[in-house]
Amino acid sequence: MAFGDSFLNCLGLKNELCSAEFRVSLFGQEGALISGVKKIAEISEKKVSFLTAKKKISVIGEGLKITSYGEKEVAVCGKITDISVENAR
Repeated sequence: MAFGDSFLNCLGLKNELCSAEFRVSLFGQEGALISGVKKIAEISEKKVSFLTAKKKISVIGEGLKITSYGEKEVAVCGKITDISVENAR
C-alpha cells in the first residue's frame, strides 16, 4: 500500500482514484511524493523528471534532491516552485 492510500481511504476516495496512472502529493513547497514512477529521466538541483507509463512528470525548484526511491514511488525534497506533466516521448 502506497503512503497516500491511507489518506484516500479516510476521505472515501480510494475507489475513485485507484485507477490513476500516477499520483503527485505536494507538501507545501518543501517536498513531493510521486507514485507510479517507472524511471528517473533527468536529475539536477533545479529539475528532477520521472517517467510513468505514458507521462513525464517534472519537479522544478531549487536544491532539489531525491530522498527516497522505491518500487514505483519517489520522494523529492527542496524548494519546489513548479510541477509539470506532459506526454512521454
